[in-house]
Amino acid sequence: MENDSLSRVVTTSYLCECGALFKARRWAWIDVTLDGARAARVRDEGPLEGMCPDCGEPAFGHAPWVACDRESERAWLVLPRGRLGEVMEALRWHHRAVESYDDVLPAWLVSPTPRADVEAEGLAPWERAGHEHGAHSGTYVGLVGGDHGNARGASVGAGVPVQVGMELSGVTQEGELSSHVGLVVLKEGDQVSLHVAMDDEDRAHWGTAALSVRPVHLRDMGYPILGVRVLASYLGRVSVIDGVVDPSSNEAAAIVDRLCEEVSVRVEIDGDYAGAASVARGVTAPGLQRNAALCFESARAVLAAGEFPLSAWDDAIEELAARTVSERLKPAAVQIGAGDYQYIISATESWGALEHLDAVSSTANLAHLLEVDGMPVGEFEHLRHRILAHSIVFGLCCPRRFWRRVIASGLCESPAVYVNALVEARRGETADPDVNEALSLDPTAKAESWRRLISFCEARGLEVPSEAYEGLGERRPAAAGASSGVVAGTLGAGSGAPQVAVGLNDRKRRVQVASDLLLGYDESDISVLLEHLDGFSDDELIRLLPPMVVATSAHKSALLGGLSAENSSLRQCVALAFGEAGSPSAVAALCGMLFGDPSDAWRDAAKALGHIGPSAVAEVAKIVATKSEKRQGERAVVALREAGQRHGVELIADLCAHEHSVVRAAASRALATLGDASGEIDASDPICRFSRRARLRLASTEGMKVVPDPTQVLTISDLEIL
Repeated sequence: MENDSLSRVVTTSYLCECGALFKARRWAWIDVTLDGARAARVRDEGPLEGMCPDCGEPAFGHAPWVACDRESERAWLVLPRGRLGEVMEALRWHHRAVESYDDVLPAWLVSPTPRADVEAEGLAPWERAGHEHGAHSGTYVGLVGGDHGNARGASVGAGVPVQVGMELSGVTQEGELSSHVGLVVLKEGDQVSLHVAMDDEDRAHWGTAALSVRPVHLRDMGYPILGVRVLASYLGRVSVIDGVVDPSSNEAAAIVDRLCEEVSVRVEIDGDYAGAASVARGVTAPGLQRNAALCFESARAVLAAGEFPLSAWDDAIEELAARTVSERLKPAAVQIGAGDYQYIISATESWGALEHLDAVSSTANLAHLLEVDGMPVGEFEHLRHRILAHSIVFGLCCPRRFWRRVIASGLCESPAVYVNALVEARRGETADPDVNEALSLDPTAKAESWRRLISFCEARGLEVPSEAYEGLGERRPAAAGASSGVVAGTLGAGSGAPQVAVGLNDRKRRVQVASDLLLGYDESDISVLLEHLDGFSDDELIRLLPPMVVATSAHKSALLGGLSAENSSLRQCVALAFGEAGSPSAVAALCGMLFGDPSDAWRDAAKALGHIGPSAVAEVAKIVATKSEKRQGERAVVALREAGQRHGVELIADLCAHEHSVVRAAASRALATLGDASGEIDASDPICRFSRRARLRLASTEGMKVVPDPTQVLTISDLEIL
C-alpha cells in the first residue's frame, strides 16, 4: 500500500479452527485505483489477514468491505454472498471505522453504496459505475476468478479489477517471503535510513506491500542487537528487514535520539545486480518513541552487565541473518492488549487481571512484549495502572513485583494508606448485598490476597491488621509486630542509617535502596545516600534519574550538593533532574555549576536552567552582568537559548535592551542562534554521550507527570522489580 493510498486496515479478533483466539488484520476499505491487486485478493479470499500463532494456519473468511474509487469519487459497500442481510450492520461498522480514522478522508467515502458481490456482464460494480460516469478508459482489466497466473490473458473477467501492468504471475498465498538484515544509519543529519539489496521478486513485493516499523532490542543471540524491524505485508505473506546498530557505538545514541523524536525510517532497497531498479519507501510508527529509548537503555544495561568477545557482534548478526521470518516474529509467550480490562466489575475479574498482569510482567516476557513485539510502553503503563487501581477497589493485594509501583504511581499515598484501603474494601463484604456479590472471591484467591497483604506489611515494617489473620482463619502470631530491617530487597520503615549504608555498598541492591531513600520509603537522612552516590556507575545513575525528578522538596534540597560532586555524571544527573522537575529553588546552585563547572557538564546545567524558565533567566542575567570573561558570556548564551526554545522568544527578547552590554550581547546572540545545534559538544566526548543517554531517559518518562510514576525506568529488570 503506497503512502497516498486510501486503503485502510483495522485489527479484529479471529477464532481459529484450532480454538486459538488472536488478533488479525481486516481490510476496512480498499483503494481500487492504487491497490487493485489487493482488492482482487480480498474479493476472492475475504478481507482477513493473519496467521494463527498456535497452528500456523492463515486467517480466512468473507466479510463486508468497502471499495473506493478516487477517480469516480464513489465508494461501494461490497457484501459477499450469504451476507446480504447484514447491510445495516455493515454500514454501522464502516462508520465506526471512519470515525476512528485520525487523518483526512474524502466526504464521498462516508456513504458507500451497498452492492452485492455478484457477477454481472463481466464487470465489477465499480467498473460498471466508472463506465457509466465516463471516469475510466481502459485503466482496469478484469481478473478471472482467483487465477492470478492467467490474469494477463483474460480480456474481460468476473473478478475485481487490477491495474494494467501489475505483475501477478508467480505470487502465491502461502509460505513466507524473505528475511533480511541491514545496517541502520543517520543520513543528512536526521533521517534514519536502512539499506539492503534484494532480488527482483522480493524487491517488487516491498515496492507495493503495506509497511510497518518498530524499534527492537534482540537479547538472545549472545550480544544485544539494537535497531528497527520493518515488516512488509503482501497478499497475506510477511517479509521482514532488521536494521541493526551496535548499541555500544556513538551512532546508536544518535539514531535513538532521532527515533525518540519520531520513529520514522526510510527503507532503501537496491537490486542484487548492476542496473536493477531500486525501491525507496518511508514508514513511521507514532507512539513508539518511548520504546526506542527503552530498547537503547536495555541494550546498554546488558552490555554493562556482561563481558563479550571481540567477535560477539559479528556472531550475533550472523545468527540473526540465519533466522526465518516466523522465527523472528515469534510473539511473547503471554500476550496482553492495550484495550484489555477496560471494565472490571467484580473481585473475580480483578483477581484474574492481576494474575494475568503478573504473568505478562515477568522479565523475559515483558522484554519481548515491549522490545520485540512493539507494544507501546505508555499503553502498557496505562493498562497496568488501570488493573492495579481496580485491585484496590476490590481489596486485593497485588503481587510483590507491583508493591513499590502502587505507592510510587500515586494510587496510594503511603504503604499504610494502601493497607487501610484494602482492609476497608474487604469490610464491605458483609454490608450491601450488591457489594457483597461484587466482592465475592474464590476462597483460594481470597487466602492468597491476605497472605500477600501480610507479607507486604512485614516488608514495609507495618503492623499486620487483624482482618488479615481473620480472613485466613488464623491467630496472630505472638511475635508478630512491626517488622524492621531489609526484607527481600526492600526497606522497612525502621531500617536505620547503618543498614542503609550496607545496602548502598551492595552492588546488587544499591539502586533500589537509593530509590527508596529518594522516594521517602525509608526515614533515614538523604545525606546517607549523598555520601555514596559519587561511587555509583553511569548506568546506576541513569536508573536513578526518575526518582531524582520526583523526589520530595526536602530531598531535593539535599540533592543540591550533588551539583558540586567530584563525579561529573552525578553532577549532570542532578542538574537534569532539577531541570525536568522545574525547580526554582535550584536556580542559584545551577547557575553556580553553569559558570563554574570545569568540564563540559555545564551544558546540562544550561539545559536545566532553560527548562526552569523565567526565574532562571533573571538569575543568569544578574550573574553574567558581573562577569568579564568571554567564556562566561558564551555559557550564558546557551542557557538563554535553551530558555527561549522552551518558553518562547519573548522571555529573552526583553534582555536585548538590558542596561549591561554583556547581557544585551548574550541575549541578542541567543535569539540569533535559536534552533542552532552547533554548540553541542563532540559526540566522541564521554560527557556528551552520558548527557545524551540521560536526556533519552527523561524523554522516555514524559508520561510520568500525567500519571506520577517515579519508578519508571528503562531496563526491563527494573520494570519487573519496581
